[in-house]
Parts: sequence; C-alpha cells; structure tokens
Amino acid sequence: MLTLVIGGAGSGKSAFAEDLVCRLPGERIYLAAMLPRDPESRERVAKHRAQRAGMGFETLERGLDLENAALPRDANVLLEDLSNLLANELYEPSGGGAEAVRRGLVRRHGLRGGKPALHAHTRRSEPGTCRPRRSCGRGCMRPAERIERKSAVIVLETIAVAFSMFSAVPMPQFAWNERNMRYSLCAFPLVGALIALALWGWDLLCVMLGFPAMLRGAGLCLLPVLITGGIHLDGYADVCDALASHSGIDKRQEILKDPHIGAFAVIHLCVYFIACFALWTALPSLRLPVLLGMFCLSRALSGLALTVFPLRPGSGLARFFAEAADRKRVRTFLLALALLLALLLIWQRAGETVLAAVLVFLYYRRMCEKDFGGLSGDLAGWFLQTAELWMLAVMVVRHYVEAAL
Repeated sequence: MLTLVIGGAGSGKSAFAEDLVCRLPGERIYLAAMLPRDPESRERVAKHRAQRAGMGFETLERGLDLENAALPRDANVLLEDLSNLLANELYEPSGGGAEAVRRGLVRRHGLRGGKPALHAHTRRSEPGTCRPRRSCGRGCMRPAERIERKSAVIVLETIAVAFSMFSAVPMPQFAWNERNMRYSLCAFPLVGALIALALWGWDLLCVMLGFPAMLRGAGLCLLPVLITGGIHLDGYADVCDALASHSGIDKRQEILKDPHIGAFAVIHLCVYFIACFALWTALPSLRLPVLLGMFCLSRALSGLALTVFPLRPGSGLARFFAEAADRKRVRTFLLALALLLALLLIWQRAGETVLAAVLVFLYYRRMCEKDFGGLSGDLAGWFLQTAELWMLAVMVVRHYVEAAL
C-alpha cells in the first residue's frame, strides 16, 4: 500500500510520515533521496537524522536508480522524498529521467498499468491489510483522524515545552524538536494564566479563612516565584549586577555569564521582594480578569521581543527559542494577543498597567541595544520581573489616589 503525504515547506511532512511508519510492525527503511552538495542541504540532512534518531530506521541513501535499490521485501519503506528523487533523475548526468522514477515505483511498490504517481513521502505495507479511506476495524484511522490526533499531540507538546522551560510545573518528558518548538512562545502566556489563577485562588482562600494581611501578601509575593522556579528572577539578578558595574558591553556580558551572584544582585533582589510584598499587601482585593491581563501581557511582550529585538551572538536559550520559532507567525500571534490583553485591562479599568508595561518594554529595547549589544535570556527575565512589578505598583497607586479623591 502507498501512503501519500504532501504539504508546504516546513509543514512537518517528514515528522508526520515517520510517525506513520513507526505505527507499523516490522523493519523500517529510511530511503534518503537527497544528494547533499551545499551547507544548506547538509544541514537539512543532519536535522532529519537527529529527528529520527531512536526510531528504529535503517537509513539507505539512494538519490538515483530506485528500481535497483536493495530493499527487503516486507520492510516498511519511507521515501524522503519523491521530489528530490525526480530532480536527481532529471538533472543529474547519470539520471534516467522521469521514466526511471516511474519504473522504480512500479517495481518497488507494485503499481500497475504504468500510471505515473507523485509522492512527497511513501510507506509500504502488505497489500490489502487496511483500507486507506475508512476504518477497517484493525486499529486504522481515517486520514483526517490521523491528522487531527497528530495536531492535538503537537499542540500539547508545544504547551508542555513552554511550561517545561518557563515554569517549575512537572511536565511529561519527550524530545524537543522543530514541530513542538515552532510555536512554543505562543504558549508562554499560558504560564502567566496559571500564575493569575493561583494568585486569585490564594486571595480567595485568605478571605474565606480570615488570614492576616501579611500572610496574604507573602503568599501573593512568593507564588509566582514558586510556579516559575525563579527562572526569570535569575536573569533579573544577573542584569542588575551587570548594570551596577557601569562597565562596557563586553564586561557586562561576562557578568551575565558568571554563575556567581554579586553583591548588587543580592541588594536588588532584597529590594524587589520587599517592594513586591508591600505592594501585594497594600492591594485590598484582586480581580481575576486583571490578574490574567497583567501576567499574560508581560509574557506576550517578552515573547514578542524575542521575535523583534536583535539577538546578541551566543545569547543561549533566547537565541535557541527565537531561531526555533516561526518568527512571522509567532510575532503576529503575540502582537494580536498583547493588543487583546491591553483591551481587556482597559475595559477592567486597569489601563495604567498597560501604560506601565509599554513604557518598560520601550526602555527594555533601548537597554538591550545600547547597554548589552542585543537581547539575551537574562535580559528577558529582567523585563518580565520589572514589567510585572511596575504594573502592580501603578495599580496600587491608582487605588489609593482614587480612594483619596
């Protein structure tokens, strides 16, 4: 049986086809048709090899003459891909043209009648074992069902990647790859939503049980750190250390890479926690929509910066996530989300928090370029903590100004 997998560039055709073959019992052959001649093609080959590592494939490189390829009779064969094979046969000096591809498919996959076939990927199994267009009662699924299930898995993995990286919440272990990292920054604001729900729940519990204001404020101050594991505070401390050095860009970068904490970082962390504790304690009540808007907006802007701001060479995980992302689509999504969250906060009469976040964001861009020569993961952590603290501060100020008036 032949299975046809088609799609645009970078749409996940290879990963989808590999998953299909891995569902089948028996030997797995990866028939690689690309002839790598330049750095770009060699990089693609290396990426695909890493992607299928541990899947049980035996790789056979065959860029020409599929008809005479030594393939086991009962193996499940994945051809990667037909367009490369056809191009090789058409344009290589030793190629046999489109007819050579047709003969190879007729011989290897049992095609009859000499009809040409175009495939991006193929897999092989025993003829008649299942029917491709509907369930056969043997565990097979309709193609649409396979796509829906695969899409659901990728979405869940994408969310898990975001939570694994940006929170301390336990997540299932799986390989990070191109598919589940492409939109992981889009799931970053969900960590903010979890923090908002946790804060709202703690505030509600404190009201119900009559906890003292200091205990309530301490919980509101510490919950975001407990949920994130302090990953953003770590960057905040490093950046405060680097800025306090009043050195040049190169020296500041050295400080960011230094695993030790400096005196100025300790001082700034103490100031941060005292201010955070005081502000949460001073705020008499919390509204869930406002909390959702604040903590999701800060993360939407942080992710947006990774797709917009210039990255410093060797910026570690920031560059890793930025380069793995589909920048154009992620940027569009996060910008739209940020606008929606801003409208939500304005509707909830908390527009001052939007202004604070935007001003910190603008200063953040200037600081990245002027003081550090580009964005890094530590700077992203500094922005998140600073933006949330200032949003909280202006909200408290507005509350008491309105009360005084």
